[in-house]
Amino acid sequence: MRDMGQGSFEFEKMKLFLALLALQLCFAGIHIVSRVALNIGVSKVVYPVYRNIIALLLLGPIAYFLEKKERPPLTFSLIAQFFLLALVG
Repeated sequence: MRDMGQGSFEFEKMKLFLALLALQLCFAGIHIVSRVALNIGVSKVVYPVYRNIIALLLLGPIAYFLEKKERPPLTFSLIAQFFLLALVG
């Protein structure tokens, strides 16, 4: 006989599997869109810029409103760390 903990564990495993499947489908979609965009003549230098701008416009507001109460204040030290991460990353 299974206890309630085992059912919860199975549900968590299923959620993880579905999240990984969705991530793989997103990667496949990005690959297809990239291939089509590059085949129709979008520059290899300009495409990542467009991709990052679109990601910022889509994810920025979501991150802002979901993390509004939990994020630390934006200090000069934090901005400098972001800059260094962007520079080397």
